[in-house]
Amino acid sequence: MGRRLPSWAVVGGVALLVRLGYLVLADEPLLFRQQYHYFRGGMLIAENADPWSYILYSDEWRMWDGMWTLAPGYFWFLAVLFRVGGMHLLTVRVAQCVLEAGTAALVTVLARRVSAPRLGL
Repeated sequence: MGRRLPSWAVVGGVALLVRLGYLVLADEPLLFRQQYHYFRGGMLIAENADPWSYILYSDEWRMWDGMWTLAPGYFWFLAVLFRVGGMHLLTVRVAQCVLEAGTAALVTVLARRVSAPRLGL
């Protein structure tokens, strides 16, 4: 008999397949202003000739309605993806699928550690 895959790998793999399947079958458009705002901010950083100076000395990339600033982490994540994979949403959506599958795998590990052995998966 061969070795069984760990439960976290099975759950993560199934989660990735389901999420990628949903991505392909239900090609959802960007619906809300906030999504466009994040996309624009990531593009502003990625397209800048000196992104580090732009991040440090400008708030344009993370301004919301000209008066609010948002947390910068997701803008940086998008800028890296745009630099690596090009200026389109497919790269971002696939990366989000991978991150969500990783989250499902980590939740499986957590559930195994905190549950009683007889409760199962």
